[in-house]
Amino acid sequence: MKTLTCTYLFADGHAVQVYEKQDRDAGPIEFVEITEKFTKASCGFTGRLILLRGAAAMADLCREAKQIIAQEAGFEHGSENSRRAGIAVGTLTLLMKSGPLYFHDFPNFISGPYHYQPGVKNNELFDPAMTYWGDRRVAKIIRQKVPAAA
Repeated sequence: MKTLTCTYLFADGHAVQVYEKQDRDAGPIEFVEITEKFTKASCGFTGRLILLRGAAAMADLCREAKQIIAQEAGFEHGSENSRRAGIAVGTLTLLMKSGPLYFHDFPNFISGPYHYQPGVKNNELFDPAMTYWGDRRVAKIIRQKVPAAA
């Protein structure tokens, strides 16, 4: 049985999901699955979002969202009290059919279910021929379904 440990969601909508499974002989094995069009949402961010361990529900929300907006953590985004305490605040907004969902990131204080990396350049585009992602083997590539020509 495989367990989702982390999802990397890129601004172009593709995602790399890291899984782990326990092999009776080899022990824990990590591998990735790459999805060309993980979400239909318009992504209002650059770089990538990392949806951390235990955040499978967050990945499901991102998949269902209409729009995803990420704001880099900064002191100017928080309240007067958080600025005074030196706590940077970032916000992830998921616009759903039922309305917006807000998640906050306090990277210097406490970790949340996601981390936003705006500085990661979008040079990592979807590559259907990829066999390794970092040091992990690519087990599956899920291609976007293209409608049949009329």
